[in-house]
Amino acid sequence: MPNNRGVSIRNLPLSFLLVVPFVMQIFVVVSLTGWISLRNGQKAVNDLASQLRNEVAARIQQKLSDHLRIAPLVNQVNVDALRLGMLDLDNQKLIQQQLAAQLRQFSQLSGITLATETPSYAGIAYDEEGRRILSLWNPEGGLTDSILDAQDQIVSQTVDAKYDHRRRPWYQTAVKAGRSVWQEPYVTINPQRLVISADQPFYDAQGQLLGVADAELTLTSISEFLSEIHVGKTGQTFIIERNGTLVATSTPQQPFRLDPKTQEPERLLATQSSDLLVSQTAQFLGQTFRRLDQINAPQQLEFELAGERQFLQVMPFQDQQGLDWLVVVTVPEADFMETINANTRTTVWLCLGALAVSTLIGLWTAQRLVRPISGVISAADALSKGHWNQHLPPSRFGELALLAGAFNHMAEQLQLSFNALQYNAHHDPLTGLLNQTAFRLQLREAIARRDYFLSQSSDWSSDWSSQQSSQQIGQQASQQSSYCFAILFLDLDYFKLVNDSLGHLIGDQLLVAVTQRLQAIVIKHQAIADRLADNNVIARFGGDEFVILLDPIQDIQDATQLANQISHELQKPFNISGNEVFISTSIGIVISTNGGAQPESFLRNADIALYRAKANGKASYELFDAVMHTQAVTRLQLETDLRRAIEQQELKIYYQPIIEIHSCRIAGFEALLRWHHPTQGWVSPAEFIPIAEETGLIVRLGEWVLHQACVQMQRWQQQFAGCAALTLSVNLSSRQFFQADFLESLEQTLARTGLSPENLKLEITESIFINTGEATKAKLRRIKQFGVQLSIDDFGTGYSSLSYLHRFPIDTLKIDRSFIQRLQPTQDNLEIVEAIVVLAHKLGMTTVAEGVETATQLQLLRQIGCEQIQGFLFSRPVEASKIAAMLIGGTTLPPETSQKRRNLTQC
Repeated sequence: MPNNRGVSIRNLPLSFLLVVPFVMQIFVVVSLTGWISLRNGQKAVNDLASQLRNEVAARIQQKLSDHLRIAPLVNQVNVDALRLGMLDLDNQKLIQQQLAAQLRQFSQLSGITLATETPSYAGIAYDEEGRRILSLWNPEGGLTDSILDAQDQIVSQTVDAKYDHRRRPWYQTAVKAGRSVWQEPYVTINPQRLVISADQPFYDAQGQLLGVADAELTLTSISEFLSEIHVGKTGQTFIIERNGTLVATSTPQQPFRLDPKTQEPERLLATQSSDLLVSQTAQFLGQTFRRLDQINAPQQLEFELAGERQFLQVMPFQDQQGLDWLVVVTVPEADFMETINANTRTTVWLCLGALAVSTLIGLWTAQRLVRPISGVISAADALSKGHWNQHLPPSRFGELALLAGAFNHMAEQLQLSFNALQYNAHHDPLTGLLNQTAFRLQLREAIARRDYFLSQSSDWSSDWSSQQSSQQIGQQASQQSSYCFAILFLDLDYFKLVNDSLGHLIGDQLLVAVTQRLQAIVIKHQAIADRLADNNVIARFGGDEFVILLDPIQDIQDATQLANQISHELQKPFNISGNEVFISTSIGIVISTNGGAQPESFLRNADIALYRAKANGKASYELFDAVMHTQAVTRLQLETDLRRAIEQQELKIYYQPIIEIHSCRIAGFEALLRWHHPTQGWVSPAEFIPIAEETGLIVRLGEWVLHQACVQMQRWQQQFAGCAALTLSVNLSSRQFFQADFLESLEQTLARTGLSPENLKLEITESIFINTGEATKAKLRRIKQFGVQLSIDDFGTGYSSLSYLHRFPIDTLKIDRSFIQRLQPTQDNLEIVEAIVVLAHKLGMTTVAEGVETATQLQLLRQIGCEQIQGFLFSRPVEASKIAAMLIGGTTLPPETSQKRRNLTQC
């Protein structure tokens, strides 16, 4: 028999062996839990009540500390400002702004005052209508009260000629105390509310009294805070003074009332409260303690009200200014018993339910024993098929738990590696934006959506083609299906200057800052357009190029408005590692109606529009059209021809005289590059110079022009004795200026040509000053050390700033022709030009007016004191041989220009 019993036990199902012990354990645990819960229910009530009272009292104390700290703090700030001279009571405008700002900032304050012994007085407070009343000392005595509107403008004024703050109790109390003190809380008349004033006397360095700072703090928010604290269901909190007077209460009742006879506000004792719990609690405290002054530490008490136990906590509250209040929290025991009784019923039901559920759980557990192994097999199979998001639940069994943990770790590592590879394949590592590959995928989806909508529109419009014109059909189709998107191709202007001068690290930080602004702009644009389902995408294509897919758009204005916003925001300064950097952006826009079927065609067209924007002066945008494509092909051919022109010596240097107004003599020449194309003839510099700038050919061209012009100037000086003092002005591009070897190249050119540095003047543009780094400053100073003069070309059209005129060694300002061409005696342009001339003279600079074409312009320039002029009125740019002929008679204008001389002398 024993052997048979052993066999039968060994043959028992595993589920039985698991379920029975499990059920027994649940039964014991639940029964014990229920018994302990019933036994300790009352203790839980006591502990919970004590904890709640402590927490509520602590919260109230913290709120009081924070609230009451404001008034002394404002007083201290104002006293410090007076001591440091940052605030002057005689400066009414400043004191008004300071006090008004403080009153707006601290809503808990109802009034702020600064009063001195001199006497002087400045205060601001709210009246019953919420308006601010500014009170200032009247020199003839008394106060002038001014009602201010929302813009701090005076609406009306009244005068109280008898007021003297030095006789007021608040002033005298603070002076007597000699430190920051609180006044007794009092009820204001209009509006009626309980307030308390903090007063702080202040003294000079010898300890003589200067005055008193006062800040009036409302206590209404304390009552509001107490009413928001839930102490059980019916518990109450209140704050009283040591004499039992209410300061704040959680009940709707105010801590004051109107005297029935005098209708004057008077404060309430806590025992006079209309709330039974508050009044009875106050009476109990009065009976328990002969004097409330005896409560020097937190007390937890109990008392009965209507046969029901009440839990009570009273806690002293004191501060450095002498405040001494009591915080009282009281809550009925019944507020906790409902929860305890509910918990008891729940415990009984849990005991019964647990017995039933435990059996089912045991059976379920037995069936789950083999499932982890099946789960591992299924997850491994899914992982092999590329489904990386596989996770096995933890097992109760050691071996299976280790297996599940190892498998989960392997799956997580595979998923992380795959996600990292996928992210890196579609995102720019520096900015986190999409890269070209990901953007092309997004663009391809947008093209597919466009084609779908167009096909729907085409099918719809075919039904009407027999009845309406093609234009009408297009308009109807547009209304039926108006899906459209836009691509904005951005290129940062002057980024290379920043990169070359401040370094690539600063350049990378600038790109990140630009990315953040672009994201904020696009999000704001989307919010304004109220299209939450937009497919807007920003990508970085490398370097300083960004592309935005605006999908969808309602019309072209959506794209142009965004372009304007981007252009405006990116022209604001960037603070990069302590460097203030200025850039702008050029934007090319292509609309889906002007694209093709492939992303490459859209990007090509956007790039063409971008180039047009750069050619038009940067910091702008251009919409692509078919003409641009033709022009792009033409430009590419022009670039090829320009490269050949350097080798074929098709480039020539022309010279334009610069005339001294008062002496009628030639002061110098400006060297200007010209290109005679073998088939197109003369090509405008406005066409080929931007190409040279963009392609980098400008550096090579600039070096060639500088060398050839210096050689020619040296030759003239040898031929003509009067040319020794003439200057040669040569334009210097920013790209050439920022070349690392520019200074060495300049020095070598002067040495090889033999031209004196004093005869050379380099004309730089204001774009160089966009970056005012130390390298730029040092390079400009080095040029001046050579003896070469510096001139700012086209002054007034670029980054005009008084700061760089003062900081850099500039010799000459060349006033841009756009100002000169519009010169009239009665126009604002004359005042602008005159201001530039006066500014230059004040800074020790000379001025040259460009583009002078009329005698009227000449006369006006002479009247305002401009020293030199340049323009068609005297001579167009001419070849060197014609300049030589001009110099035969000396530097005074020759006879063939007698009419031009008369223009000078007549002025």
